[in-house]
Amino acid sequence: MLPGTFTKPLLTCLMTIVLSGVVGACSSGNDFDRPSAGTLKLGQATVADVVARFGQPASRTVKIGDAAPYDGPDTPNRPIGLRPATVSGEILSLHYSHFESNVLGTLLIGPLVPTVTTSRSLILTFWNGRLISYSFDSNFDKDTSDFNESKAQGFIRGQTTMSEVIGRLGMPGGEGIFPRVANEGTRVLVYRYSRPILSYSSGYSSQSKSIEFLFDSSDRLIESYATTSSRIR
Repeated sequence: MLPGTFTKPLLTCLMTIVLSGVVGACSSGNDFDRPSAGTLKLGQATVADVVARFGQPASRTVKIGDAAPYDGPDTPNRPIGLRPATVSGEILSLHYSHFESNVLGTLLIGPLVPTVTTSRSLILTFWNGRLISYSFDSNFDKDTSDFNESKAQGFIRGQTTMSEVIGRLGMPGGEGIFPRVANEGTRVLVYRYSRPILSYSSGYSSQSKSIEFLFDSSDRLIESYATTSSRIR
């Protein structure tokens, strides 16, 4: 499940509130905490480790002998080094999500005031039973994944280190190693933030932004790639 995707129970809850014409709130998905720094060891953590930490996922997907899934929007100009590799063996992804929505208005003459929806999601991907990537996204105040993209200006390929990126932007919401990235020995840091809104008049919309930073085995910056997107459904 991609960040900002609404589940059927949540939509049902929201429609019940809308039809009743009163202020209300609803939630969907078991809640969970943001992974703290260093707790998800890439190349080491197992499915059992993750389930023991976060509980059973909302959903899971399995592929055999294919490219490792990319947990964000893909584009034709995506740098080759940041594209997932095609490998043999099992690739398993666990999807966690939690949503809370509050209707701020009542259905009078004219459109309903949009609901404010807060959400957090976590996608963890394993190759042959070992964690190769995770991606966390939240617009809850207490663990927001929001970041200041202007602070990414001035990073220099071949010079900027991983610690310098983290020092300027804060801890990333995600990381990945081969085959989440194309080449062995490289690692990606992922900063991603999305904010969904659901309105009776205009339906579902969201705005998202992300920056990925690819590093070599000496933790020097190889490539960076930023995207922004908006969706209306």
